[in-house]
Amino acid sequence: MAGTTRYYDGGIGESWDVTLQSGAGVVAIVHAASGRELARWPVAEIELVGDLETEPFHRLRRRGVRNARLVIEDAGLRASVAKLDPRLAGLVQPERTQPSRLLMWAASLVILVGLAWQIVERAPEYVAPLMPQSFQVAIGEDVYRQFTAGSRECRSPEGLAALKRITEPLAAASGYAHPIRVTVVSSPMVNAFALPGGRVVVFSKLIDEASGPHELAAVLAHEFGHLVKYHSMRALVRHFGTDQLLKIVTGGVSGGVGNVIDAAELLLILRHGREAEREADAVGLELLAKAGWRQDGLATFFGRMMKDAGGDSAKRAGIFSTHPPTEERIKVTTRPPTGAMPLNDVEWKALKAICR
Repeated sequence: MAGTTRYYDGGIGESWDVTLQSGAGVVAIVHAASGRELARWPVAEIELVGDLETEPFHRLRRRGVRNARLVIEDAGLRASVAKLDPRLAGLVQPERTQPSRLLMWAASLVILVGLAWQIVERAPEYVAPLMPQSFQVAIGEDVYRQFTAGSRECRSPEGLAALKRITEPLAAASGYAHPIRVTVVSSPMVNAFALPGGRVVVFSKLIDEASGPHELAAVLAHEFGHLVKYHSMRALVRHFGTDQLLKIVTGGVSGGVGNVIDAAELLLILRHGREAEREADAVGLELLAKAGWRQDGLATFFGRMMKDAGGDSAKRAGIFSTHPPTEERIKVTTRPPTGAMPLNDVEWKALKAICR
């Protein structure tokens, strides 16, 4: 049997180029240069060794002979030896070329990244509520201070008392395990948002635009829904997990959470996606119902804002919008105008004047 074959006797670190001769159930291992027989292996005692996941082909050993090995590189010779005994059929396994190994590793990497991505996507739902409240509050307060720097907090005593008449029942109905702090800030923007740690910010222009306390209560109930579902913290945990995953894949070095504690960046990170907005709408309606108040405020507020904006801006933005189409939200949140008002006329007037 001719072909490229190396023999290791296990005693020294060298190998010999050999030829193989078979007959009478024995394979003779012969030194190619001198013709000297180095070993005789009974076919019945020859075994396959090696791992085809990491090696191109099997090697041979003799049972009971410590460390001695035969490495047959020639594919034709391996096929000839394989015919000597059915147990040696593994010798004819196709060799793994370097490209196939690269493809295997690439496929493995894709699978691992896919699994890691699933963890990054699903873990925030369970991790966010477990984050220390002090950590959540610190993030929320930092963003609040930076984002509202130079703006005036509205604190008229009568207005704060009226606001409390809305926020306390909603907080009690929410079951949120931590204090909720609602702050009105003087601003010409019609907006409100929830931050990690139980902080809700309402811009004064939103109160000016609300047709009644039921609309303001509906907006606040929606923002409380974001708190109850930890949407902001879930977004932050997801962002951080994605950031770390990308750095691992690309070989980057992470600088830690501190690198994302920047108000402008965090406000982008903490924006809620469509599903979170839908979830907050649903929770908001539940809180209004538990408080015994009118539940039509979200739909009427959305409708008026859409009319003032000259159409459905979220729908026009399509997949680029982080909010569901306003028409959809109006349809889902429409309720009959029944139920109690959160405030009487005097209290509502005081709340409208909270910044004066």
